[in-house]
Amino acid sequence: MSVAQQQDLLIDQPPDKVKPRTLDLDEIVREKSPSLHRRLPRPALDLANRLLYCDYINRELYQLRSLPCRDFPRAALDHLGAGYECDGQQPDSELSRPVFVANHPIGALDGLAMLSWMLDRYREVRVPANDLLARFPHLRPLVTPVDKFNNQRGIAKILHETFASQAAVLVFPAGRTSRPAIVGGCLSDYPWHKMAVRMARIHQRPLIPVFINGRNSRLFYALYHLRRWFRIQTNLEMFLLAREMMHPVTRRVGLHFGRAIQPAELERLGNNDQERMQWIRAACYRLAPSRTPFPRTSTSTQVRWSE
Repeated sequence: MSVAQQQDLLIDQPPDKVKPRTLDLDEIVREKSPSLHRRLPRPALDLANRLLYCDYINRELYQLRSLPCRDFPRAALDHLGAGYECDGQQPDSELSRPVFVANHPIGALDGLAMLSWMLDRYREVRVPANDLLARFPHLRPLVTPVDKFNNQRGIAKILHETFASQAAVLVFPAGRTSRPAIVGGCLSDYPWHKMAVRMARIHQRPLIPVFINGRNSRLFYALYHLRRWFRIQTNLEMFLLAREMMHPVTRRVGLHFGRAIQPAELERLGNNDQERMQWIRAACYRLAPSRTPFPRTSTSTQVRWSE
């Protein structure tokens, strides 16, 4: 039985064996980087645990242990006092095996919003994502775990399995949360990876661009600018993403869908997959509504943000 088939059997059930301590930062660091774990002082791990709200998240996950995995994204949004709204035309419900490609402005909430919307409409849903997300029991049947640092051949195999399945697929091609540009203060994704376009062509899937309307706090972006000013390469603001999830600035995440692009049309969008993905990225940002803090622009793929 393939990984995709195993996940299909679990999506409508509560997760199996939810531990009181699901997220164990000490264990994660030891597994991912034994050398770093040996050098890291215990106070640093304790501080990281507090910054990442590990104890709170573990307690809430354990309380939700009897909830079916399909219901988890919506329940998590409700618990955080957040939700989503769709403006404009939504994709045809008869469209099979779509690949949704979206910008990534917030971090956790935009992923939960898209998963909640998709699970209301599709029997099977997958999202290729960092393998750390698969440690969340309720997300395990929904996540195709990708470890970017190990076993590249294994990653290719499970990605092909995912895109060959009947599941609707969600991809955040940037792989990281949006940041404001140094010049102009525009909120924009990191460069988009071509994987989604390549897989959509190979497995003959329609591709739908999605603009997600939302933002993080001033503190998050201020820390980003500060570390850039001091030329600090370490992604320090990453440690604030749990805080952004617990205290969201955007309570209603906006979802704006473009038209479906069929595989035959996808071939004509560029000479290679990277060019095709650049076209899709620009189409995504053109969906930004002008009545929000993210005005539409036809000359740039960047979107302004403001408090």
